[in-house]
Amino acid sequence: MLQTIRDRSTGWVSIFLFVIITLAFALWGVGNYDFTGSNIIAKVNGEEIPTEDIRRVYRAQMQQYQQFYDEVPAELQEQVRNNVLEGLVRDEVLSQHTRENGYRIGDASLVNAIQDMPMFQDQGSFSPDLFRARLAAQGLSPQYFEEQMRRSLRVTQLQQALRSTAFVTPQELAQRTRLEREQRRADWAQVSATEMANQVEVSEADIEQYYNDNEDSFMSAEAVDLEYVLIDADAIAAGIEVSEDEVREFYEREREAGRFVAPEERRARHILVTVDDDTSDADARNLATELLGRIQGGEDFATLASEFSDDPGSAPDGGDLGWAGRDVYVGPFADALFSMEEGALTGPVRTDFGYHVIQLDEVRGGEAQPFEELRAELQAELARRQAEEEFFDLSETAEDLAFETPDSLQPVADALGLQLQSATGITRAPGEGIAAYPAVLSAAFSDLVLEERENSDVVRADEQTRIVLRVTAHYPPAVRPLAEVSDEIRAMLEQERAEELAAERGEALLARVHAGEALSVVAEELGATYNEPDLYRRTSGLPPALRNELFVASRPADEPVIGSVTLEDGSFAVFVLSEVVPGDTTVLPEADPVATQAGQGHLLAYIAALRADAKVVLIPERLE
Repeated sequence: MLQTIRDRSTGWVSIFLFVIITLAFALWGVGNYDFTGSNIIAKVNGEEIPTEDIRRVYRAQMQQYQQFYDEVPAELQEQVRNNVLEGLVRDEVLSQHTRENGYRIGDASLVNAIQDMPMFQDQGSFSPDLFRARLAAQGLSPQYFEEQMRRSLRVTQLQQALRSTAFVTPQELAQRTRLEREQRRADWAQVSATEMANQVEVSEADIEQYYNDNEDSFMSAEAVDLEYVLIDADAIAAGIEVSEDEVREFYEREREAGRFVAPEERRARHILVTVDDDTSDADARNLATELLGRIQGGEDFATLASEFSDDPGSAPDGGDLGWAGRDVYVGPFADALFSMEEGALTGPVRTDFGYHVIQLDEVRGGEAQPFEELRAELQAELARRQAEEEFFDLSETAEDLAFETPDSLQPVADALGLQLQSATGITRAPGEGIAAYPAVLSAAFSDLVLEERENSDVVRADEQTRIVLRVTAHYPPAVRPLAEVSDEIRAMLEQERAEELAAERGEALLARVHAGEALSVVAEELGATYNEPDLYRRTSGLPPALRNELFVASRPADEPVIGSVTLEDGSFAVFVLSEVVPGDTTVLPEADPVATQAGQGHLLAYIAALRADAKVVLIPERLE
């Protein structure tokens, strides 16, 4: 049944199968076990996860990180490896569970799911060419892809079932609403650390003492000065001029190779009468012949296709197969279709699937685009090609000369006709200019360049930039002079002492309020900022630390609840909680969003339980 869609089908991308699905379960812990087998990396309940599937996902993940690291740190590699393995393990656990519990995906559902995927659609319609191209680019066969899609859709059935069946009772919804809409009445006072700073004095002796006691805190970053030669592909392209004759010659050469000739495509409709256990060859042929006669007699092809065609992919569209080239279809079908005149009807045509009645609606392609339409595009392409050739030639020359004269970049700059540039104060942390490239920093601080003082290899900074560099000066970490860090130390000591004063005064305020004095009175006496009693919600604009502390405080019984907290800026706050007002449940929120949240929690718990019960064996080191 599915071969029909394979012959004209749209497919999907393996990234969906092995990355998108996997990442949904990627952030879980991994257990390590051992078992025999030279290539096996993971087994779940005795079933092996294909090693190539694991490696494909791992490579895809690592390629993303390699865009940002010249060499991905070992700890990050281990994290990616563990995430990939655990994600695939949980995917396999779910797949086995759905298979063993009778989850099934019919052919029609599978076809519809594939055809609905935007990544396989061209201008909103399912594209067979795009399907084949995307699968081929990932090295996947249609059969393998369809099986993985069935597996994915089975898992989706389970997920939707768990989410959609979750519910909350009216009592639960009311209780949640009471908590979420709860208000708390409190007054509070703040001893400001900023105001306390005005009462702090820090002497030069204090600064010097702190500096001497904490020299390790004031080390300068290791740095180097560099000189370098930069090869810029964009700059090369800007200097390329292409003549009219070169462009025309390029066009003719490419046209003769078939490049500008759009392949012939045909848009057809068909009615498929399958030969199977229920329909004999003779019966299928007779029905196809009958349908052909009815169409020739004036009945509508699309109407008959919708009623009689056994192809679930095209029948709902009146048998429409869309635009496709000859190689999309099986031999007998292609031979018949591509021998027809536009508007013609033929059949019955026998293939492995049964008998077809075919109608050719339109033909396009087969002619070359004229030169005038392509001139500007070809001129830019030819310039780009010449620039790429020069770019790579210069890069190879730079590599050779940098190796031949390892103690100088001047010969490289002279031979390439480029300027020898310099950069100072480059640290291991990303910066500006060439210091923004991780690969440059890695090369600058490598043993060869830093310790041996030799030229680097050609560094691939990005797709358009290559750099050869050498270190001209090295500045090891050193204690920064006191004069340079004096203001920094003064500000730090002032803040610390201001926070200490605020805490000291705040504790005194707190003690007096606990002793029975009114917060407003004590706050005025001690110079704290006082805030009158008010009702606060969980979303009120209080300082976050105060709001959190206020809403975790116990409910007042006979006496108000008194509490304190240090705020984010070092200030000290004291509050008096006098009343808790439950949230209004007169009008309850919609239950569906709350149930959806509950369903997601149920799903995660269900997956965790399946994972815990599964027998999983892993050899993660084999993924290296």
